[in-house]
Amino acid sequence: MREDFKERAKLFGEVMTAIKDGMSIVFTPNNVDASDDFLIFSACNSIKVTFHKNRVPFWVEFDGDEPMLLENCPISFFRSILKNIKR
Repeated sequence: MREDFKERAKLFGEVMTAIKDGMSIVFTPNNVDASDDFLIFSACNSIKVTFHKNRVPFWVEFDGDEPMLLENCPISFFRSILKNIKR
């Protein structure tokens, strides 16, 4: 359990450094991390995600779905974010 917390904190810090307010990423089944079981593509071919960092709490807006606090997103989604930013 402690390792998950350490990894989560590390990845969250990397995501916070990498994303900018208003930045968007379009995720497809081909560009998500292999461990990502958070994004579901059964009803669509892509999901546009927009990050909002202009005030606390930071949140994520999903195209066609409810927004979510960034801190509540799973580790696998953090990996997908970083994978697409590092390209």
